[in-house]
Amino acid sequence: MIAPPDWLDAETWAEFLCARKLLKKPMTDFAQKLAFKRLDAIRKAGHNPNTSVEQSILHGWQGLFEPRDDAIKSATQSDYERTQARDHAEIKRAQGIDKGELADNARQARDRALQIKRDRLTH
Repeated sequence: MIAPPDWLDAETWAEFLCARKLLKKPMTDFAQKLAFKRLDAIRKAGHNPNTSVEQSILHGWQGLFEPRDDAIKSATQSDYERTQARDHAEIKRAQGIDKGELADNARQARDRALQIKRDRLTH
């Protein structure tokens, strides 16, 4: 491992290298030098290079890209709450169908299937 520049967190960089190994895409020393150049360009464009590295680790990317909004798009509490509310609504909707309605639907489906079968036998 080549020592990262001062403006790049060494632990984050080591984690990125580890992630690349897990993807079976380890970085050579030359590839690391190229990555540092890329991250320097990202830094000079006004973005945090550590965020770029973290974003790549999070998404399982092998490349390094400018952060979308300079923040990692990870699940937030509000995302979790929205998902929970949606799941809860689906469960309530499913529970709202009473057994009588389910039985009627099953009878209707059975009757349609029998009618199709009779029609095929008579033609």
